[in-house]
Amino acid sequence: MAQPQTEWVPTVDDLKVKLCYICREEDRFDNPEDPPRAWTHPCACTLVAHESCLLQWIKSAQQSSSLNKNALKCPQCGVRYELESDNPLVLRALNALNTLLSNAGQAATIVGCVSLTVSFGFTIYVVATSYGAFAVKEFLGEEMYNLLLTDDPSNFPSAFAHARRASFLKAKDCLGLLHSWLKKRELESRRVKSRSFAGVDISGLELINPPPGLTSGAQAGPA
Repeated sequence: MAQPQTEWVPTVDDLKVKLCYICREEDRFDNPEDPPRAWTHPCACTLVAHESCLLQWIKSAQQSSSLNKNALKCPQCGVRYELESDNPLVLRALNALNTLLSNAGQAATIVGCVSLTVSFGFTIYVVATSYGAFAVKEFLGEEMYNLLLTDDPSNFPSAFAHARRASFLKAKDCLGLLHSWLKKRELESRRVKSRSFAGVDISGLELINPPPGLTSGAQAGPA
């Protein structure tokens, strides 16, 4: 029994002339670029681009507050680009944490209430700790107290708080370095998923070997 023939669908490699819609440079199959650069068709229209040009555009757009919203969308058909990269769980968690912290300004009122509560709690903590230190000194004696803690009860909570703050800052710096390193690796490993021209009117494409009955036209440019 004869198998049904699958309709041939061209890809970016089947184009006779490739025109990067970003840098506007051409690459002809009979006069290829030297050195060759990777091409991609990332959307659902006729636009194609150098992968390096598109990745650079995406990177720049994501750093712009006005362009970030549409950084991953085709300017002509609006289809969202699909990126492939090394994006480990740790990096996704750190990105989520950064997003959460960047939006913290919207919760200024809550932060103020929390700060007030913490200040009140810390005051109680200082009083209770000072009293506890005094009780320990009375129970153990001055010599043992000086050996285990300090001879100045007022310094005990302050020293504890300072040590915790120093540990927090060190941990924050380490997380910052880890996030920067992972983000750099993610950017370096990015690839744009290239699509076929399925669903596109290929009569407007200049193909190297157009199928029988198809008159290959001029390649469409960006709208």
